[in-house]
Amino acid sequence: MCFRNIIEPIALEITDLCNRYNIYLESGITTNGYLINEEMIPFFCNTNMQSFLITLDSSKDMHNKVRFQRNASNSYQKIVDNIILLAEKLEPKDLNLRINFTKESFNSITNIINSFYPKIRKKIKVSLVQIIQDQRKNKIPIHEIETTRLEFEKAGFMSAREILKTKGYRCHADLYNQVIINYDGRVFKCPAQNFEKEKEDGILTKKGNIIWHENLLSRKMCRAGFDNDTCMNCKYLPVCFGLCSQKLSNVNVPEDINKYFSYCNDIENYVNMAMDEFKKTDLGLAHISKYK
Repeated sequence: MCFRNIIEPIALEITDLCNRYNIYLESGITTNGYLINEEMIPFFCNTNMQSFLITLDSSKDMHNKVRFQRNASNSYQKIVDNIILLAEKLEPKDLNLRINFTKESFNSITNIINSFYPKIRKKIKVSLVQIIQDQRKNKIPIHEIETTRLEFEKAGFMSAREILKTKGYRCHADLYNQVIINYDGRVFKCPAQNFEKEKEDGILTKKGNIIWHENLLSRKMCRAGFDNDTCMNCKYLPVCFGLCSQKLSNVNVPEDINKYFSYCNDIENYVNMAMDEFKKTDLGLAHISKYK
């Protein structure tokens, strides 16, 4: 949306500034993929657009029920065609197809495989994500998701797999230099929220400086994600950096923290699954690093 009069001129101005000051620029975009077209390919090249995260809401029938258009009934096929367009014409180094699913739609998502011809699949990385609201009611076991992920991999796709997220930080929103600049100059740390006035972390001035709302920002950033009884008593704390700082700043009831934001059960399940797979290899423990 607003590609010609907002996205393109701003991105090209940023590209020009980076070229002028000899700063390396690599762009990425998260999009539903519906409005992408071939005329945009030169723009993606000029701005070094190397990362695309495009979503489908389960298989074709379910997707079209959820993401319908007023004048078009098959948004699924248009998005698939646009993913193929990017893979053929641009070949970005990270073309990520995120498949959102629910308990109801999970068993049908492998139908998506046949929407892409075999030779193009190796250029697309698939990630499978259960919708968070559905997780709280009907969480699908990790081993079932892993089995489905392997079906995509065997069909020729790359696949996203994170057993333990050992990046050195909980989330990019916790990084000092991470900022989200809204179209109107308001500044946020976290993109996964409604951009409401009361949640903004700062404002971008006309001179290009950020004036931070120190009280709100310190409440988010100065509290360690593991500063709660659940995390402090968890054996996985050394490899997990605690809870989401943004969510933590909005929660005051410890029971809610434990119920909604703790990662320890997921880690436990991942470790158990990895060790079950490791047992099948007949390798000594010293070779566990070879497990992929």
